[in-house]
Amino acid sequence: MTATNVLIQRNAAYLYADAAYYNADGAIQHITSKIVVLPHLSCAIAFRGAAVFKSLVTDVIGSSATSYDGLRSKIGPLLRDCAVIYKDNLERCETGNEIEVLVAGISESDGPSAYLVNSAGRYGAEPWAVQPVEGFTWLPNTPELVARAKGLLPLDADDVDPIAHGRMIMEMQRETPVLHEFSGVEMTTVGGFIELVAVTRDQIVTRIIHGWPDEVGERVGRGRSIGRRRSMSLAGLSRLKRGRMVKRVGIAAEGSAAATSLYDD
Repeated sequence: MTATNVLIQRNAAYLYADAAYYNADGAIQHITSKIVVLPHLSCAIAFRGAAVFKSLVTDVIGSSATSYDGLRSKIGPLLRDCAVIYKDNLERCETGNEIEVLVAGISESDGPSAYLVNSAGRYGAEPWAVQPVEGFTWLPNTPELVARAKGLLPLDADDVDPIAHGRMIMEMQRETPVLHEFSGVEMTTVGGFIELVAVTRDQIVTRIIHGWPDEVGERVGRGRSIGRRRSMSLAGLSRLKRGRMVKRVGIAAEGSAAATSLYDD
C-alpha cells in the first residue's frame, strides 16, 4: 500500500505520502499526488487503499465541516457512508477495497495533531473509528525497519528534521517489500516522489522533497534514485532530551507491519 507518514511537532504537523498507484502485481498505473489539502479546515489528508476513493470523497469531506475539530468528530461515519454509496466502485479495485485516511493539521483544541481512520478495523480499533496518531509514525513498516530507524533518529520528535529524516524513512520503506494481502504478492510499492505537507497555524506548505525515476507500467525500483540529496550528519543530533522515555506505540499490525511512533508526548 501507499506510504503515508506523519510527524507531529510542537508547532506543526507534517504529512508525507509517496505518489505511485499500482495494480495487483505491483506495476505502476500512474504517478500523482495522494494528498488533499483543505486549508479552510487547517489540515491535509493522505489516502491509502482503493485509489478511486480519493476522487470520490474529496469534495464531500471538504464540505462536511467548518473546522479541524468539526471534521474529526464526524469523519468516521462520513467515510463509512461514502463507502456504502460507492461500494460498486470500490469492489472493482483490483488491489482491494480497503480504505484508510491519515489526517494531519491544527486542532482548535489540541494544536498540531493527527489521526487515522481505517475501514477494516486494523490497529486494534473498530472499523471507521478515529485513532489518534502521535510523534513520528509511518505506514507501512516492519519490525526490521523500526529497529534500523530507531538508531538513526533523534530521541525527541521536535528534533526530527522533517525533510532529511522524512526522506530517510521513506527510502527505507521503499527498500522494504511488504506482502499485499489482497493479491498475495510481496512487492515494493513506494514510488514516484515524496510529497510533504507542513501545516502550521498560519499556513500550509506543500513540497516535493524527493523523486525517483519510476515509470508507468514498470514495478517500483527500476533505476537509481534521483533528486538532490542533502547530506546528514548523525553526530549533530540533539541528545539534550535523552532523559525522555522513548516509547514504541504500536497502533497494531498491517500484516507483519505496524504503525509505529517512536516518541512519547
